[in-house]
Amino acid sequence: MTDRDGPKAQARSSPEGAGPEATTPAFVAFGKYQLFASLGRGGMADVYLAVARGPLGFRKLAVVKQVRAQHAANPQFVELFLDEARLSARLNHPNIVHTYEVGEHDGAYFIAMEYLAGVSLDRVLRRVRRSRRPLDEGFCLRVVTDALSGLEHAHTLRDYDGSPLGIVHRDVSPHNVLVTYDGRTKLCDFGLAKAKHAQSVTEVGVLKGKVAYMSPEQATSGQVDARSDVFAMGLVLWELLVGEPLLSASSAGHTLEKLVSGPIPRVSTRRPVDSALDGLVARALERRPEDRFASAGEMRDALEGILLRRPYRHTDVARVLAEGFRDAREQVEQKISAHMGMIEAAAEGSERRVKAKDTALPPTTQLSRLSESLSGVSTVSSIASIPRGPVESVPLRAPPRSSVLPWVLGLVLLGVVAVTAVVVALVPSTSAPPGARVP
Repeated sequence: MTDRDGPKAQARSSPEGAGPEATTPAFVAFGKYQLFASLGRGGMADVYLAVARGPLGFRKLAVVKQVRAQHAANPQFVELFLDEARLSARLNHPNIVHTYEVGEHDGAYFIAMEYLAGVSLDRVLRRVRRSRRPLDEGFCLRVVTDALSGLEHAHTLRDYDGSPLGIVHRDVSPHNVLVTYDGRTKLCDFGLAKAKHAQSVTEVGVLKGKVAYMSPEQATSGQVDARSDVFAMGLVLWELLVGEPLLSASSAGHTLEKLVSGPIPRVSTRRPVDSALDGLVARALERRPEDRFASAGEMRDALEGILLRRPYRHTDVARVLAEGFRDAREQVEQKISAHMGMIEAAAEGSERRVKAKDTALPPTTQLSRLSESLSGVSTVSSIASIPRGPVESVPLRAPPRSSVLPWVLGLVLLGVVAVTAVVVALVPSTSAPPGARVP
């Protein structure tokens, strides 16, 4: 059996870059984040689009993945989630979704990640199937090459003592490869990743991941290494080039049967492709791990060799997305803009209420009360609404070389000294008590 709800559930649980739902109500305060749109529901967590708040009007969009309330008391679920969190925090690569922080708020564990304006490869492929227009080879090569760079980083990551972490993603699929509107590719969702120092224990007999994107060894024995992810990336590349998944079947059982013993046709049997590319995909899809590319980096380098002969830039990828997802992008941007405006309006209202309450107080008391008020409200007031006029610079002028002012000041000083001398002379002397000093 599988431990997730299938490809459709996976599409919902890979939200970094997906659009917010239109029916989502106003924001909910969650620590320093304001959650204002639902992005998806996975097997054990809910995912929200949020804005992080900070001092001086700081605002930043983020994706917050939060353990569901019904699983928060289950140590096994929590440990699985924390494994993903700890691993994600260690990954730092341009082709992997960046993790901002891992934390806990009011008993709820969460991961905060970067928000990506873009779409998943799954959405790209769904559009391809509707239009019946194949993707350009260059697009397929550029996207998979970049994703392989992210995989290579994860596979070769070392612990603080220099020992290999042995990370295997185990869930590489079009749902977990994101392409931004500026043409960059990001690998996401390491929720099923295997690592050397993971705290949770893998259940025997339970398949981790989607059967249609598994390697034969992952589906049969569960014993995987980096070459298992290479096979999965070969499946992704095959699907991008052909437009249909290689292992599609009516059921998970039939898919598993095709994976283990069915024929693996070459891409060239479905569409004309470069012979070198045809052989490259076939090598990635060898059933025996030792016959595949030894690493994601080796497969990436082979793809780069083809791209050197036929360059395909990130701007070319961006152009494809602009043509296919312009309306979807505008709709998402409008939703985000509306939510951000609502958040700012609420912050301004909170700020005005605090100011109106304390205007009659002396300055020092105003600061004290304002600090107390802000520490007690869930929505931090923003000073972004304070009008910001240009800062004027006033030049300093040097005094004139000749002036009567020094003479006037000198006469005044002499008068003060004289008066002081008279007063001291008239005051009678008093003896200080023992041990005291006379100033």
